[in-house]
Amino acid sequence: MRLDMSDSLHDRVFSEYRHKKIGSAGCCRECGKTPGISRPASYWHIGVEYERSKPRILFVGKTMTDLEDANTLYGVLDGSQHGRCFLREGFSAFWCRTKEIAAEFFHEPGDTAIERIAISNMVKCSNSHRDDKTTPAMKMNCMVTLGAFPAELAILHPTLVVCYAGDDYDVPIMGALALLAGQQGWTLQQRTNANTRFPGRGRTKKLWKWVIELQSSGRPVMRFLTTSHPQGKAQDHFVHSIANWLRENEALGGGDSRNGQVRRVTTTSPAHPI
Repeated sequence: MRLDMSDSLHDRVFSEYRHKKIGSAGCCRECGKTPGISRPASYWHIGVEYERSKPRILFVGKTMTDLEDANTLYGVLDGSQHGRCFLREGFSAFWCRTKEIAAEFFHEPGDTAIERIAISNMVKCSNSHRDDKTTPAMKMNCMVTLGAFPAELAILHPTLVVCYAGDDYDVPIMGALALLAGQQGWTLQQRTNANTRFPGRGRTKKLWKWVIELQSSGRPVMRFLTTSHPQGKAQDHFVHSIANWLRENEALGGGDSRNGQVRRVTTTSPAHPI
């Protein structure tokens, strides 16, 4: 039994994977020629409170990790159980810092706060077990031609997105968000120039690059922050900086994280207990 997500979101995401023929579509077959390419994998985590949380916060990594022992559905490796384990155990800086950011923002213990967030990745396959060696063609094929990432955004419908993208994903990110905006009838507004760097401290210089906003009839529906990967950053400053950005923008999703209070809306989608 899946214990970390609502059936509706999990099933809708995987149905979209099947619809897009992830792993067998033409662009996927093209990427399949890349040496060392893995099988495609899903999102990482959808907390049981994610749909009911305001704001809905999605954290996004670059590419998936090798999950050859995961269950497969529609030809896609299901990363959700691994994601829960990585969060609980603090598998790497990516998982530790994400959990700490959620805990600071929601004023809750980390294992409780992670139930309010979702985590995914932009590129569904990987050609490296360690460093990100994703080729430009893999990024564009997966994020824009196939449109796997914007399809997830349309289903998960986060209000705030924190993307650990670094410097090498600018073009596919803009392409993916433009695709999503076009499909939804939204407009895309770049609030911060791509070359603008907010000053950090010590090893956190160049902490983040830009903020992109998606709007419907002039009203913001999604705000997207591209920032550095947590690896090698000064822990406290990185966590505080991202948590502060979330607080500054939480009104977009109707949230109020002060004193641990987060306004929610009811949902008809059942959520499993932990």
